[in-house]
Amino acid sequence: MARIEGWSVVFRGIRTIADVIAASLQAEGIDAQVFEDNPYGTILDAQVLVPEGQASRAQRIIDEAEKARSEDDV
Repeated sequence: MARIEGWSVVFRGIRTIADVIAASLQAEGIDAQVFEDNPYGTILDAQVLVPEGQASRAQRIIDEAEKARSEDDV
């Protein structure tokens, strides 16, 4: 996917996970959008993009969620 000016990628991976991440970020007031690299919609090519000004906050939310999930796995 070509870079979209003014937007930052905060996640790359499986589409279903990208959808959950985007919804979680949107619930926090972040304008998150899911895009796919493949026009045929393979589930492995999804990206979550957010406006550059919201990228650090979005990444912090994602990191905190991942840390909490890792602690639950212990």
